[in-house]
Amino acid sequence: MRRQVLLLLLLPAFALAQKDHTKQLDAYMAAQVKLNKFNGNVYVTRKGKVLYEKSFGVADMEWNVPLTPATLFQVGSVTKQFTSSAIMQLAEQGKLSTDDKLSKYFPGFQKGDSVTVHMLLNHTSGIADYTAIPGFMDWASLRLSGDSLAARFKDLPFNFSPGTKWQYCNSGYFLLGIIVEKVSGMSWRDYIYKNVITKAGLQHTDANRWDSIMPNRAHGYERQGDKVVNAPFISMEIPFAAGN
Repeated sequence: MRRQVLLLLLLPAFALAQKDHTKQLDAYMAAQVKLNKFNGNVYVTRKGKVLYEKSFGVADMEWNVPLTPATLFQVGSVTKQFTSSAIMQLAEQGKLSTDDKLSKYFPGFQKGDSVTVHMLLNHTSGIADYTAIPGFMDWASLRLSGDSLAARFKDLPFNFSPGTKWQYCNSGYFLLGIIVEKVSGMSWRDYIYKNVITKAGLQHTDANRWDSIMPNRAHGYERQGDKVVNAPFISMEIPFAAGN
């Protein structure tokens, strides 16, 4: 999904090569804030040692609540790494194969005998991306079931023949999330939490839910030219395993 609060920052190598890391990184981040309106947290380590940890901007613009190292962000499409980890775990356990055809899990899906789980993982399936469907934001606030949402793109023309090209595709990871549920017998969130998040030792990570109180959760915003506005509401059933 495109709307993300978390910003991943690549710091120049020269900054980490300096003796006074804090001074150099402060100067770099001051430029990012001034020129690119950076709003977020920066955490830099090297060989297990924390070199830099600082927050810039606010978590809530209406109340002017500053960001802190404890602030929780929506990570958007970083979710795909969690979903792919779940798929590979299930493959290691022999519960599925990355060579499995899509038709095994979604009978009747067009070209289902030509698309593999592997293609869904590496964005080479050619399946139409549901987030690119005209009018997507008109129904992105709805709480749709997996089958209902899949029905919105399963019969759309493919962008290319399966396996012949690469194109980023949220639809593939939405389908992978449903496969995780079908194979494991658990909800996608419960499987991810028990078998990926907990095992990785992540203590402040979970699937996002708008009906739950999550202390320290940042609000989402987006820029429209020089203006900052609240990010449009998207039901978490929509991004699901591709961006929840």
